[in-house]
Amino acid sequence: MTSFLSITMLSWWFLGLGCEPEPVLQAIETPAILEEVPSAEQRLENQGQVVYQKKDGVYIDVMYLGGRNWVDSQPILLEQLGDLQETQALPMRQGVRYRYDKGTVFVYEDRIYRIDLPLPELLRRSAVLQSLGFPEQVDKYLITHREYVLENEWEFRRMRMFRDSKDNEWVKEVSVWKFSPQEL
Repeated sequence: MTSFLSITMLSWWFLGLGCEPEPVLQAIETPAILEEVPSAEQRLENQGQVVYQKKDGVYIDVMYLGGRNWVDSQPILLEQLGDLQETQALPMRQGVRYRYDKGTVFVYEDRIYRIDLPLPELLRRSAVLQSLGFPEQVDKYLITHREYVLENEWEFRRMRMFRDSKDNEWVKEVSVWKFSPQEL
């Protein structure tokens, strides 16, 4: 019986050596990255303090300017489009047309709704999009013999890219509509 008792105790002792102590729950440390993210309230407070910075390679940042308040955008318009040359009130709820050195801006109820630009050089469609601040890839264009048309892309109503010739793909001028005053 002693041998049985000693074998049993010896087997319990061997089993005890293979076992680790019971696991202890530890608190999960918060990664430092999450601490650096501002709260929603902080982002709303800082939203008005964001300074505009034009991206490299952008000729006129139409994507940024479209739909913005005309008065608030004056410094950017003067920097990118040059001096104001002419102002004309348009009939039939079309707003006001402002012609600058490098292009024309149409304003309705103090919002920029259309920008017409002759390009400084002939460009392909994707390069035109990039030079106006838009992504270069588009799923589908409406292609005619004299223009490429995009509708309802990037929250813009219409973009017309006028071709240099029906025989090539070079674009010489664009007209970008954020919205149409008649649709309001």
